[in-house]
Amino acid sequence: MTIEEELKIRWSYGYDEGAAHEKREIAKNLKQAGIPIEVIAENTGLSCEEVERL
Repeated sequence: MTIEEELKIRWSYGYDEGAAHEKREIAKNLKQAGIPIEVIAENTGLSCEEVERL
């Protein structure tokens, strides 16, 4: 594997992790605002269980 390929993989992984973190933060804020868990899950792609744990 070249250095360029390794960097692309690491960048992609970091980007995906950042996007997942942002989803969880948005879901947490919506939950605190009183939005139903089912609505949050449907619109963020998280499961109801994941939203409940936030």
